[in-house]
Amino acid sequence: MTSTGRFRRQFLGIMGAAALTMTWVAPGLAADFTMKFSTPTINDLQHEWMKRYKEELEKRSGGRIEVQLYPASQLGPVNTVLEGMQLGTIEGTINPSEFYVGVDPRFQVPAVPGLFDSMEDARKKLNDPKARENLLNLGADKGIIGISLLVYGPQVIATRKDVKTLADLAGQRLRVLASETETGTITALGASAVPMPLNEVSAALQQGVIDGVSSVLDVFVSLRTNEVAPHLLRTELWYLNTIASVSKAWLDSLPEDLQKMVIETGKDLEQPMFERQLERDKANRETWAAKGGTSVELQGADEEKAQAAAAGVAKAFLDAHPEMKETYDLIKNGGSN
Repeated sequence: MTSTGRFRRQFLGIMGAAALTMTWVAPGLAADFTMKFSTPTINDLQHEWMKRYKEELEKRSGGRIEVQLYPASQLGPVNTVLEGMQLGTIEGTINPSEFYVGVDPRFQVPAVPGLFDSMEDARKKLNDPKARENLLNLGADKGIIGISLLVYGPQVIATRKDVKTLADLAGQRLRVLASETETGTITALGASAVPMPLNEVSAALQQGVIDGVSSVLDVFVSLRTNEVAPHLLRTELWYLNTIASVSKAWLDSLPEDLQKMVIETGKDLEQPMFERQLERDKANRETWAAKGGTSVELQGADEEKAQAAAAGVAKAFLDAHPEMKETYDLIKNGGSN
């Protein structure tokens, strides 16, 4: 055999061995588990949390878990996502606590008026170990496990027309979440409460189906609500808090070390996200004003009337639902020891 033939044979042998090696190791390059994570919002606290969670969990797991992000309801409305999580076809989601009311009615407790008086107070109470454990496990028997509790911000109302007093709210159709206390409080203020998925809100505002939205400023800025409803009424009668959760069926399918990473990563992000949200709230107010949005607070008798109405709704709700008492008391007394 000539030297050229020997070289050709050696070269083909080397290439063949390399191909076999590549075939052998390639499966190890792919993640062992995929985690599809959904949220109805985009470019806000929830979306930012998902991005940080993806980066941190993929790093901690050494790439064994791949986190895929689906903001802006790309996997469907919240109810569809929660059903998918219970079936194990969707692995994670992050939403305001009231969105989980269909899983367990007690998820609306964090939105009861008067429970918190500031973002710092909300963080302190929700970080209490007993309160935290209770909230994160409310949906466990329905196949949903909480992994992170985040303070979203105080409730405000964005409207199409300028609203400065309670009288201006009379008859206004305001989009709300699914909690009894929010619906009850908005109604007590003289407006009409209209439950509606977030992905339908912008069109509904543009078409005049609704006159305004009750939510948090972070959402309004990210969705550019000021372009349709530029007037902000800072009622701040309750605080919105958001919960990141995972499918129990999926979590149980993971090795023990990965289960621990999924849960611990969620908890470890809570404090840095809270600090980020405090800064974000200040920036949001500046952004809202810079883009032509107005902002007012209820004054004098109107403020007192609104506070009294919200307190009455909260009391009636708790009296009618004694099963909420344990969760309410744990949060109310959280961080006091």
